[in-house]
Amino acid sequence: MVIDNFGTKHKQRFWLSYGDIYSLVDPTKSIKAYQKAIQIGPDSYDYNIERMLIHPHLMLAKIYLLTNQLEQSKTHLDFCIQNSHNSNSILECKQIKSFIAKAI
Repeated sequence: MVIDNFGTKHKQRFWLSYGDIYSLVDPTKSIKAYQKAIQIGPDSYDYNIERMLIHPHLMLAKIYLLTNQLEQSKTHLDFCIQNSHNSNSILECKQIKSFIAKAI
């Protein structure tokens, strides 16, 4: 992991990018990165709610769905539905949630 002298590893954007990269290789390894991004929270005035707040929760929901951790997936989907302002994100979350309901 390459980190510059400005403390990039302490910024949410770093952990979001790190999680996105690992989600392509091994989704289970990206869980910690997305959790860290959620824990740190937004780190600048250039705040995009869909990228900084919704995206890590949506990705965690999808990864938990892949690993058959349905209750954790539902928790993150509920968060996305309640906090998203994007109708496409809300629709996607509701579709995944209905899929989980059928699987249970």
